[in-house]
Amino acid sequence: METTAMLYWLCKKIDEVVTSNELGEIDTFLMRAMFGGREVPEPMKAFSVLDAIDEMTKQFASYRQLYERLSEVAHPNWRGVHGAYAQTDVRKHIERLGPEFSQLHAITGLVPLLASLEASKFYYDRLSGLLPSFIEICEADIGSQNV
Repeated sequence: METTAMLYWLCKKIDEVVTSNELGEIDTFLMRAMFGGREVPEPMKAFSVLDAIDEMTKQFASYRQLYERLSEVAHPNWRGVHGAYAQTDVRKHIERLGPEFSQLHAITGLVPLLASLEASKFYYDRLSGLLPSFIEICEADIGSQNV
């Protein structure tokens, strides 16, 4: 989901360049996305993954909600530990452990996976279509600096 959100954001930024025919802040965006970090002394600050998730949520209203649900399963809390591998029989005071006792449903991971795969394919294809125009704009900018 994080990679899909970043791909969406990249596609959106490239589309803005192609639509306006101006590079604007694309260099800064690309440098932060590719080379940024969170530790000092990084040359520049990386985006938070939540920045990308929030950008994607502007287009797909429930994307952040899906991300947060999936994050609950991926982290060491009730859903990610007990809910994923245990079942309590309160009447018998027994704890059954193992993946066969999971209280999670496959849909918990399938909906975010399918949504992200579909979006990734769409924005990958969209980006592929934008790149020739983006390259022309970049080359024109380089040519104007060499004059």
